[in-house]
Amino acid sequence: MMHMSLAEFTAMKETNARVLPGTIETASTAVVTPDLYASIVKATGRPQHEPGRMNKLEAKYAQHLELRSMTGEIKAWAFEPLKLKLAPSTFYNVDFIVVMVDGRVELHETKGHWEDDARVKIKVAATMFPWWQFVGVQWSKEMKDWKIERFRA
Repeated sequence: MMHMSLAEFTAMKETNARVLPGTIETASTAVVTPDLYASIVKATGRPQHEPGRMNKLEAKYAQHLELRSMTGEIKAWAFEPLKLKLAPSTFYNVDFIVVMVDGRVELHETKGHWEDDARVKIKVAATMFPWWQFVGVQWSKEMKDWKIERFRA
């Protein structure tokens, strides 16, 4: 597991850094125009995520993480801070990085529904970057709580 002090994480967050040395490429800052968005939806059959903007589920989870941070359950968190290269032209964009009180770093992925490609990517990432804990998070309407799935190398 990779450990990061709260000071290191805060400095990374404050400087809007998106790179941790040696393992990660910078996150995309591409501008998605309405025409491009429409063509992506038409081509793929599903909306394309716009980098840096939370969907409703991500916003709900961000509120949950903020509450955990305020109560001291976690040290810190950030939205879309990393883009991991898994293979040529294949990347995994991390939804949330979470720094635990003991310094462990977890990478959280929010999903309303798991598509096969997303499940494969997180499993590959967990194998390639075993020093981080990869966590899948889904909102359970029945339980009215977050359902957690951990991915290990």
